[in-house]
Amino acid sequence: MSGIDKDTIGSGRTLAAAADVAGLHQRIEELELALATANASAVPVDSNLRMRQMLEACPIGIAILAQDDGRRLFVNGTLVEILGSGTREELLAADFKATWTDQSMMTEVWSAFVERRYVLNFEAERVRRDGSRWWVLLNTQPIVFEGVDAGIVWHVDISRRMRAVEAARESENRCREAVESLSDAFALFDPDDQLIFCNRVFRDLNPGLAANIRPGMTFEDMVRDNLANGRIVAAAGREEEFVAQRMAQHRNPPDEAMLSQRADGCCCAKNGPPTAAPSWSIRISRN
Repeated sequence: MSGIDKDTIGSGRTLAAAADVAGLHQRIEELELALATANASAVPVDSNLRMRQMLEACPIGIAILAQDDGRRLFVNGTLVEILGSGTREELLAADFKATWTDQSMMTEVWSAFVERRYVLNFEAERVRRDGSRWWVLLNTQPIVFEGVDAGIVWHVDISRRMRAVEAARESENRCREAVESLSDAFALFDPDDQLIFCNRVFRDLNPGLAANIRPGMTFEDMVRDNLANGRIVAAAGREEEFVAQRMAQHRNPPDEAMLSQRADGCCCAKNGPPTAAPSWSIRISRN
């Protein structure tokens, strides 16, 4: 679609809903052609009717809003069904701005709409007429609808995916709370050996390293930071050999705990059994 890659705004969030709108842009192109035909037709009544019929048959929720004041000029049956209450006539008469839970997001989208810019894959929480909340993936494009400057707004209900994301976030938070309650130090790494998170005890047992610990830091980064600051007694004079040995143990942890003597006199026992693939964890006990 011409202009689709410029003068656009998006939500700034992940576009994980791309699968939900796999045919969206193709459908927009088809309707854009139909709209152009309707606008240029010598028999606008027939063309407008055909265009309305095409919009009505679309499985994606559609609204057409006037550019000057945002009044709804058209809504299809899919959108009426998504909103779950009220008649088409009531929906046409209602103020769409009142359905946004975040008015700042509404203002952002409305500004783009008035300026006839495209809005692409914008995720927002909305309110139905019965008060229930739902999540929508919005796409818009400027059009001329039956002689009126307007914009077409595509609505894809992504509530199920957003609920799954929220459930996963809550599960992760519970996991983090459980890890924080451990008396042992714990660090979790992803398949690329980058740190996902560690608990407070892990930081307390690595005071020299704690200031540099961050998500995305690799285990080898941690080892080399300790070596650069002389924290590992056994590595003195054989740093690269120690790194190679420690990384081998990290990738294939032994069944028994590994003992490590620190320069501060602390002796730590380290266990690194694999967790559910492909991530794995480290637990450290002070002796």
